[in-house]
Order: sequence, then structure tokens, then C-alpha cells
Amino acid sequence: MGKSVLRKNKVVIVLQGRFAGRKAVIVKVLDADAKTGFKRCLVAGINRYPRKITKATSEEKRTKRQRIKAFLRTINVNHLMPTRYELTDCEFKGLADTAKNDKESRREKLLNIKSTFENRFVNQGKKGLKQNKHTGDAAYFFRKLRF
Repeated sequence: MGKSVLRKNKVVIVLQGRFAGRKAVIVKVLDADAKTGFKRCLVAGINRYPRKITKATSEEKRTKRQRIKAFLRTINVNHLMPTRYELTDCEFKGLADTAKNDKESRREKLLNIKSTFENRFVNQGKKGLKQNKHTGDAAYFFRKLRF
């Protein structure tokens, strides 16, 4: 069988379920197991996208409009559509750890994702950002999908 398109840091669009139409990043690809029988991916995505900011926007309003609401889900690969984009400069540490899956640790994971996404969104056009061929892909990821 050929190499899968779905790999870590790939930007995907969720096609089914509560988060259908939302963009997400693959954190970990999970193989088929006896429980489900299907190949799945652990994805971290944006539930509420940041809103438009202009030059005239006040600092207080700007911080409110830059807020992002994140989600973390294990989704069947049949319900994901891969895009050509990757988000390589966001590090998600400790999200794939299933040992700590109680309510408090889940909340902590979501806050970690939220802060990572918000920091990356704010630093989008900065010169100090480490440049690579996927640096511009974040602009696509942080825009709401229009359909």
C-alpha cells in the first residue's frame, strides 16, 4: 500500500459531525484497533475563528477579536479531507497522552491548544518567525472556510 497523505501537522477539513466544516491539524495518526476497526486521527482544530482586525481597531478590541476557541477530537480518517497545507511551527506536546484523560487534564489540553493557536495567529506576519516553506500556510488555517 502507498504512503498516506494524512500525517502529522497536516491541515485537514472535518467533513462529518459536530465540527464539520472546521479546519484542524493532525496531532497523531492512530492505526486501526480492535475497538473500532478503523484508522483514526487525533486532531486539534479551531471551533471559533479569529475575527477581522483593521489598523484602526483599538488594542482592547483587538485582543478580544484575536481569541480562538479550540477543539481536540479523535476522528475517523474517512471524515477528514486533507489539504495541501501544513502547520509545522506549532508544537503540541502531551496531547496524545491518553493516560490523563479526566476532565481537568482535558481542559488543560484545550487551553494549551488555544494558547498555541493564538500565539501563532498573533505572530503571523512577524519577521522574527522562523521561515520555512510552510510558513504562509497558517494564513489559510486561521481563515474561516467559506461555502
